[in-house]
Amino acid sequence: MPLVGFIAFVVYLLASASAQTVPDCTKNNRWAPGYLPELPMIRENFFHTIDKIKKGMRYSCYLEKLAHNLVKEPLECIGSPYKITFADGPTNLIKLGKIVNGWKDQLTNMGRVREFGCNLLQFGDKHRVACVYK
Repeated sequence: MPLVGFIAFVVYLLASASAQTVPDCTKNNRWAPGYLPELPMIRENFFHTIDKIKKGMRYSCYLEKLAHNLVKEPLECIGSPYKITFADGPTNLIKLGKIVNGWKDQLTNMGRVREFGCNLLQFGDKHRVACVYK
């Protein structure tokens, strides 16, 4: 294989290895409570925005469901082995990119976490956003 072809092949392999697909957490649990609504773009938005800050993370449906405990009423404890990020505010201002970028210092100082899942809940004129990391 010529050198140019080999380099192109290596670049292709590296690009595909780093491009993780975001799982469809509702595939087998379409109406199960705890998963993000049927809007895969929200899950993808969380993944790509967090990936810009902290590379190499995997999205976890289990952690997404766990994050639901932090956004619903009443809030529930999720235990100590997890790290979390959290935000709330008026519903008319849900800008996930801005919210996640506000967590930049927390994310970079989190140390060795490899998986995360996020959840969002709108209620009345307010919203809550939480992500759980492991």
